[in-house]
Amino acid sequence: MAKDIFNKADRDGSKQLSKDEMKKILRELQIDADQKYFKEIYKQYDADGNGLMDKKEFDHMLKALFEKKELIPLFKTYAKKFDETKKDEPCMTFQELQQFYKIEQNVEATVEELSKIFQMINKENPAADEATGATQMISFYDFSTIIFSRWNLIFNPEKSGVYQVGMFLQKQVF
Repeated sequence: MAKDIFNKADRDGSKQLSKDEMKKILRELQIDADQKYFKEIYKQYDADGNGLMDKKEFDHMLKALFEKKELIPLFKTYAKKFDETKKDEPCMTFQELQQFYKIEQNVEATVEELSKIFQMINKENPAADEATGATQMISFYDFSTIIFSRWNLIFNPEKSGVYQVGMFLQKQVF
């Protein structure tokens, strides 16, 4: 996700984002950043201090901005090898994700559905090597991406609608 956003924001193709490009992409991502907050963010994530944001710096910034700390206890419940200091490192196995769906979301996710999710998450660095049968794993950040994405619907278009449940009061005439 970060790579696609970065490439879209990098209008001049310089492989670095200027402050103006950063301001524009934050607005497009609906991140409300007044001048003071923007300066703080930019200073914090411009690791080399050159006044430009490269892909790695941008990726770190996005992860921090979109991190949902409330997911950590849930992730820990299923990813038995999770280390909070290494949120980027894959640690949730295919089977653990399948358990999460079964218990937390009451969904029997098929092997095929989960394989598609793992492939989408790991486009550049596939987690599974079919030839060797390597274990597929995702990181905390990958899990967060799944939870807040359309992939969490397990590819069922019927689950993509918005529903509102409410109580309707009836007027009674006495």
